[in-house]
Amino acid sequence: MNRLTRVSATGWGWIILLAVLVYGVASGFSWLLFGIGPLWSAIPVDFSLHLALAFLLSGLFRRRWGFALFYTGLMLFLQFGHAAKTAVLGAPMAPDDIYSLRAFLLIIKPWQQVLLLLAALSGAFVLLYNVRITRLRQFLAAGILCGVLGGIVLAPAPLSGWLDRRFGYVDWDPAGDFRRRGALLHTVQESTRFLAHRQVPPSRAEVTAILSGRPESCPTAQPDSHRNVHVIVLESFWDAALLKTALEDDPLPEDFRRLWADAGHSHSVGPVFGGYTANAEFEALCGFPVSEPFVLFERNVNREVNCLPKVLAESGYRSVASHPNIPAFWNRHNVYRRIGFDTFWAGTDFVYDDMNGEFLSDRSLYRQVLEKIDPLLDGDKPLFNYVLTISGHLPYPLSADRPLLFESRSAYPDVANYASTLHYKARDLMEFLAVLRQRDPQGLIVMFGDHLPTLGGYGAYAESGLISAQNRAQFSPQNYLDMSSTPLVIIDGENGPVPAGDLPTFRLPALILQLLGNQSRTLLAYTETPPGLQVRPLVGMHLNLSGGVAESCKSEPLSESCRQTAEWLRQTQVLANDLFVGSQYAQPASLPAVEGAPLPAVANEAQAPQPATDSQESESAPAPKAI
Repeated sequence: MNRLTRVSATGWGWIILLAVLVYGVASGFSWLLFGIGPLWSAIPVDFSLHLALAFLLSGLFRRRWGFALFYTGLMLFLQFGHAAKTAVLGAPMAPDDIYSLRAFLLIIKPWQQVLLLLAALSGAFVLLYNVRITRLRQFLAAGILCGVLGGIVLAPAPLSGWLDRRFGYVDWDPAGDFRRRGALLHTVQESTRFLAHRQVPPSRAEVTAILSGRPESCPTAQPDSHRNVHVIVLESFWDAALLKTALEDDPLPEDFRRLWADAGHSHSVGPVFGGYTANAEFEALCGFPVSEPFVLFERNVNREVNCLPKVLAESGYRSVASHPNIPAFWNRHNVYRRIGFDTFWAGTDFVYDDMNGEFLSDRSLYRQVLEKIDPLLDGDKPLFNYVLTISGHLPYPLSADRPLLFESRSAYPDVANYASTLHYKARDLMEFLAVLRQRDPQGLIVMFGDHLPTLGGYGAYAESGLISAQNRAQFSPQNYLDMSSTPLVIIDGENGPVPAGDLPTFRLPALILQLLGNQSRTLLAYTETPPGLQVRPLVGMHLNLSGGVAESCKSEPLSESCRQTAEWLRQTQVLANDLFVGSQYAQPASLPAVEGAPLPAVANEAQAPQPATDSQESESAPAPKAI
């Protein structure tokens, strides 16, 4: 008995103790640091998985210290990673995030890159130095682990279905799924779903069946006018005066308030909250909705597609894009080329002379853009001028020339900096508009915010009563709409501001063509919504917008209007998959198609031809940020 007790204490007991300590510390600090962690009801199953994994991993390692380091690092990464991402972006980590790894590596500071490299090398060293498959227990542990992983890879669909039935799955509430499962169970369950639901490009028959009930597309016709078009995407631009509990004064200048009122206080209703700007760009440039929890630019724009820049190019336009960041961030240098931009000014194409922290100020960006486009405004071709700002991104840094202007009563410290940042962004925008409208009085100008700022996640919004709770599962339909809506201002040349209402961002390209007098049926016709409704797809659900009222379509039984728009959304996603990833059966016959062409290899992306630009990534370029 003494020998058995001694073996248990030295063999199994310390593994159990380590698992208890790691799980307790990770869960406790997750709640303490981020206010997010597993619910009590999730702990028994989730901890059991932690414990089982601990026993299996310990069987592989020759030395305890190696196992302890590897296991502890892995569990802390999963717990803190899920919690941190949920706190900032409203959803935990997902397997799709692997496609955003390059962007993550670009945004972190050099010393953070060094730490990450050291951590990766340390993990590799621990594995290589400690794992030896030479003993029976090691063979058994390796066999069980390989069997589990093999089952996940080879039969993900039945396993995913069983896990969903056993532990639940709410497609519109990924943050709640994480809380109800715990870190490890959530990781396993979402990994099986990722493998089970990998996108397969649709067949010709599927696309043809959908197109038979959709408006017909045809090549772009010449518009009635050749006016210049200016689209300005404003980083984290939102009406912070709605934070009544936090702010006493209005951060938006009076002249912007008047302009926005003349535009009917219109809103762009976007696909993202707090980040993933590229998804808002995809909608504004390509006219197809985003309902996925990953950045489409990174993996789902593999074809040359007739998005707005290419449509305008076929009408005789020259298209230029400006963004003061590394060109490769969110794969923009490849995607912009594929969708029709002639020139992409980024990186060292700009002089970084007026900074807010590590971000080029909007004032400097607008000045430099005006200098670049001035000779093009009266050129032989009309101009499509696309500008994506970067100042105003989290953590909303200010500068000596832009001091803190507003005091905040909020419990969330970012609110004061954000309010001041917003004021400067609006001021710089109005100064830019004054010059641009004088220089190009007939130009069509479209401005909108890419997404709401993250202010303690949803914390500051709940604090001021804008949402009923920080948990998206408890949002009302109006909450979902409010957390997706940013100011939208459209100026139709000398006709002035145009009221657009609450317009889903993916409908912007069609509206731009309409205001230009371009009546052709482009690919944008495929996303015309059912009569009388506007549809805002979100992750796992969608909103129907009609007459200023939002209807949430996320749970069975669906209303008749929700069933109608759910089918419309399914068909639209099939067409998008075909056009941007697949064989492009939906491409009109008179436009070039690439049926049967192989998908471009990801490994060759860096060697892909670049847009006409002088920009080069160099050490002198500023550190890119995740926008």
